[in-house]
Amino acid sequence: SKFNPLLSYTEVSCPAFTSDEIDNIDLPDGCVNVKVDHCSEEFFHSNYKKSYPMQRLPRGYALIINVNEVVGKPARTGTNFDRDNLCNLLSQLHFNIIVYNDKDGLSAQEMVMKLKSFAKLEHHHQADACFICLLSHGEEEYIFGTDGKRIPLNEIFMLFDNTNCKGLLGKPKVFIIQACRG
Repeated sequence: SKFNPLLSYTEVSCPAFTSDEIDNIDLPDGCVNVKVDHCSEEFFHSNYKKSYPMQRLPRGYALIINVNEVVGKPARTGTNFDRDNLCNLLSQLHFNIIVYNDKDGLSAQEMVMKLKSFAKLEHHHQADACFICLLSHGEEEYIFGTDGKRIPLNEIFMLFDNTNCKGLLGKPKVFIIQACRG
């Protein structure tokens, strides 16, 4: 599927939860219970000069690639729970979220294409930060596509460096990798 930078949190099939619903959701691996609280005024005043500015709304874009089934590997029980918690967290942090699941085509080659498209997103120029969340099977220094082929993590990180992703130059790029390391 073609990358659409205008997708928002609710348009990518991330569940939107009220705070009352969050407390009462019961899933096989637990409940979606991520809650973001404001920091204290004292903490803010003693740390704001050491932090990146986070003043834009939305703060930027977050990409979640969620692979449940990899050829030759057992299904990743709980990955949808992790995806939903990440969606919940990132929406509370005011990020626009783009989610790809197995059904969206996530072979190693397709994952790399989606990552390259995301890295070239023009909206990064107006962003404060970016999140890239990769949920799949993996091994030391690699993550797997649905086809069982390995993608070197260093190649993924390079897509977002200062040379290849000028829109995020000098801005935090947070990578969350939920995968075994072998």
